[in-house]
Amino acid sequence: MNNYIINLDCLKITNNVNLDKFKNKSVLVLGANGLLGSYLIAVLNFANKYYQLNCKIICCSKNKPKGILKNIIGNNKEILFLKRDLTIKKNLNIFKNYKFDFIFHCATYAQPSVWMKNIQSTIILNTDVLKYFLTKAKQDKSSLMFFSSVDVYGRTEHINNSIDENFNYNDTSYKMRSAYGVSKRIGETLCKIFREKYNLSIYVVRPAHTYGPGISYLDKRAIAEFIYKAIYKKKINLLDQGKSIKTQGYISDVTEMFLNIIQYGKHMIYNTTGNDYVSISQIAKEISKNFNNVPVVYPKIKNKQKHISSDNAKVIISSERYRNEFNTKKKTNISDGIRKFVHWNLDLYKLSKRK
Repeated sequence: MNNYIINLDCLKITNNVNLDKFKNKSVLVLGANGLLGSYLIAVLNFANKYYQLNCKIICCSKNKPKGILKNIIGNNKEILFLKRDLTIKKNLNIFKNYKFDFIFHCATYAQPSVWMKNIQSTIILNTDVLKYFLTKAKQDKSSLMFFSSVDVYGRTEHINNSIDENFNYNDTSYKMRSAYGVSKRIGETLCKIFREKYNLSIYVVRPAHTYGPGISYLDKRAIAEFIYKAIYKKKINLLDQGKSIKTQGYISDVTEMFLNIIQYGKHMIYNTTGNDYVSISQIAKEISKNFNNVPVVYPKIKNKQKHISSDNAKVIISSERYRNEFNTKKKTNISDGIRKFVHWNLDLYKLSKRK
């Protein structure tokens, strides 16, 4: 796999973030195969290799290493991988053998199509498993970061302003779709209790829609399916008019935020995202630009009926708290982010054809 783009991202992050607090420390990353977890590992591994950070990385995932993580681990002596299903209680016992300075709890089912099929496991990861590692953080005096979600805000399509960290949960539908956001809210409450009761360095991040290298064109997320369609079908078919608007964050930008927050954050909760509010249609057009402007095809609407995606049609998230605290404003714009994302996937596609 061509790591050129990822290495450039890692170089940018290590230039922007002072990682001194990680020097000679032990770090646990749960959900290591996911986009967010694997990029954290990539950055720390890069810093070990080129800046002598000497950071011991222990990572855990339900499945064997794949994608970015598989490429990083190899024979790397500074990374220990544990294959464990954390929803099985006895599997947590192994962590008693280690002491951690930093814990990143990224373990979750991020895609709605996946966690809707694993609702019980999703709730356990966000509550029982989190409580175990909060207790572990108390014992080890670790800094812990819980990866929540903007789903904690509920339905937001009727909100005209961007949403900050103080916005209250807004979903009383009690549908299965709500279970994800509700369980994240419960996890956040657990974090608040441990932080205040035991004076611990506990942080909660609420990533918005994050994209970039690490999401394969074979993935079922819309942004990946657009690349798949551009490669194989020479056109990008949308399921609707693509008017759904969401805040997008390029993976290296949000990873930089995570590493700053867990070391130097003054607040407990942070929205972590980019600055672009982009429609699905705009994303499809940006991807099209990287494939010689393949057609973006919209379905016909009968009787000119207005169509809005059944998913949350508008999710506009503010990361102003972070930007003000860390004095950072420049983020990867959607054109540059999509370009890097597409090129990484094209390398992945070419590699698959050689096998």
